[in-house]
Amino acid sequence: MDPYRRCALALAATLAAGSDCSQLDEDPGGTCTTTEFSVSVDVLPAPRLDMLVVLDDSPSMDGERQAFLEQFPEVLRDLLVESDPDGDTCPEHVVLDDLHLAVVTPNLGSDGLGLPGCNDDVGGDEACFRLAPAPAAPDCPAALPPFLALDRSELETYPPERLIADFTCLAAAGAAGCGIEQPLAAALRALTVQAGDEGCNRGFRRPEVPLALIFVTDEDDGSLDPAHPELLAPDRSDLGPLPLRSALHPELLRDMAELADGFEALALPDPARLMVGLIVGVPYDSPVCTGSGDHLYACLGASEMTVQVDPTRPQTIIPACNSVAGRAEPARRFVDLAQRLSSSARVTSICAPDSWEPMLLDLLSPLFVHTLPSDCFPRQLPFDPDTCRTSCVLVETLADDRPCPRTPDCPPSWCPPANAGAAAAPPPCVDPVTGRACTPHKRDLGTVHLPDGSSHRQCLLRQADRPATDGACGPPVADGWYYLPPDLAPNHCPRLVLDSSVPLGCCDHRGSVEPGSDVELLCWKTACADRFCGPPASPSELQCAGDQYCATPGECRPAWD
Repeated sequence: MDPYRRCALALAATLAAGSDCSQLDEDPGGTCTTTEFSVSVDVLPAPRLDMLVVLDDSPSMDGERQAFLEQFPEVLRDLLVESDPDGDTCPEHVVLDDLHLAVVTPNLGSDGLGLPGCNDDVGGDEACFRLAPAPAAPDCPAALPPFLALDRSELETYPPERLIADFTCLAAAGAAGCGIEQPLAAALRALTVQAGDEGCNRGFRRPEVPLALIFVTDEDDGSLDPAHPELLAPDRSDLGPLPLRSALHPELLRDMAELADGFEALALPDPARLMVGLIVGVPYDSPVCTGSGDHLYACLGASEMTVQVDPTRPQTIIPACNSVAGRAEPARRFVDLAQRLSSSARVTSICAPDSWEPMLLDLLSPLFVHTLPSDCFPRQLPFDPDTCRTSCVLVETLADDRPCPRTPDCPPSWCPPANAGAAAAPPPCVDPVTGRACTPHKRDLGTVHLPDGSSHRQCLLRQADRPATDGACGPPVADGWYYLPPDLAPNHCPRLVLDSSVPLGCCDHRGSVEPGSDVELLCWKTACADRFCGPPASPSELQCAGDQYCATPGECRPAWD
């Protein structure tokens, strides 16, 4: 029995991420030692999501809200409904296995001013999720649960289309909301104070599940700071007209660093679990103001984002953009938030003449890139920065003995027989007509027979090629798995990405790991004592390459020098 299978079987009952086994083989000269180890890989289950939509219900939003109600159901269908437009019986992408979805308004009252729609006697909507549609919403139930929940195991009783219809009812929030809009504070309160055991939103937030926040508004954030009650004081006319004070005096609002920290804390310990989409007032034809938060460094300097009172309409701000649905004031605080959240945020213009759907799906795309469940892979792997590859291989053991999925441009008939014992360097697959070598996404390694009498097919998963340029590794140029060493990974911890471009469990060559499969990482690392070049106290810290020699401790030189 080959050493890799012997290790795996010995640990079959107890393997978890981090377990390994090793075997040492010395070369005849006695100078080199090869260490072999295997690590069981626990893959993520199908993606889950908690999503909160913060929807402006003020009178100015009537046209934009209608556009949102027309577009957002298509986003939900993309996330929840399998589609097969090319008819190959394989869904085009993975869908969510589990979704919590809620709507909240930015109405936290008007600090006792009694403004229309603000419900000051109860603190506005108190950051509680909407339970009922607007009175004029057609074909809607009188009341709905505090949040909508879809579980794929219960689709017969609550299918996606019913959830989409219920969401459309909740999002039809009407146009009589409070003119003092506090969307950032409302979202944070909804997911902290009101998400506790005694809160009105209890049960919605699951700490282990990714969180998406979608803000839709034509005005900037006006989250009030209790330390500055003067902002809404009736006798402070020096601060400008009441409707404009938040825009004219952002220094009197809640601190943006505090708000950004609060949102990031919702996703700890993994900040990558937070995704924030902002459909707000930015110029739709200016690339410096749309896209990922880490690319918006020039947005606040754009002329359209300057806050100025409109001389023709003294109670309004000159808009950052206009559309047939309405006008939107410069969303400077939202852009500031996006910059602070960096790649976790996406911004698009509420005035955009085309769909917001691409931005939202791009925002949510990390849900469908599969890594290990833990933040860090349990051990570092051998890694060559010149090729951006590890010497390890990934072997998937299917739940039965059916063939490995076929790769059309590199079919099994082009590949000589191989097994797990030769997984490090299997004989190449070759096109018999052109003589071109190819690598299938999953290569057949034969079957393994377990003590319980079952037979299971093993497949060698392709490692994705990533071009190395100027000391950095580029994005994958083909689908496959890849490894990120600590110096290239977020939080400086090693990560294993199981698929570079496609969802988990697809039924043909585009898929990564199938449901029910076991995955093992098999690695080899060779250390040669005659090439150790570290300090005298720890010579193995540095090992010269095969075409180098150790000139002095810490310095490897080419052998031909």
